[in-house]
Amino acid sequence: MTAPRRLPPLRIELRPSFLLAGVLGGGHLLAMVAAAVALRDLELVLPACATLAVHGWLAVRRHALLRHPRSIVALELSSEVDCTARRRDHATFRCRVSSSSYLTHVLIVLTLVRDGGLLPARIVVMPDSSSADGLRRLRVRLRWSKLD
Repeated sequence: MTAPRRLPPLRIELRPSFLLAGVLGGGHLLAMVAAAVALRDLELVLPACATLAVHGWLAVRRHALLRHPRSIVALELSSEVDCTARRRDHATFRCRVSSSSYLTHVLIVLTLVRDGGLLPARIVVMPDSSSADGLRRLRVRLRWSKLD
């Protein structure tokens, strides 16, 4: 019996996604409109909308524009599920791709479980987040891998 074939490492460099920024910004704007309609009292609407605006700005900054020091800017899949993630502040950590990751032809949401970590890291990858060839390879690798 032959040994299983080892896959070569797959390196993906992520770049800012203006498509994701628009989706996040639009979602937060719709949530502000819904809060204003539902609450109707100005004393409740203003703090709710301010909170949603701050959260939207932080989410766009960290996940879409990759400006936060803890934003993940690069991935290297060394096997089917083992990977190394590099943050914007150049810190790296070993992790595994979880089976709760979501994969379509337009959207990839990776749940990365750190070795010894409590909270998983999540990455949202849109079509403008990396090269088309790199995203195609990532989708193929994840589609045929044995996620735990």
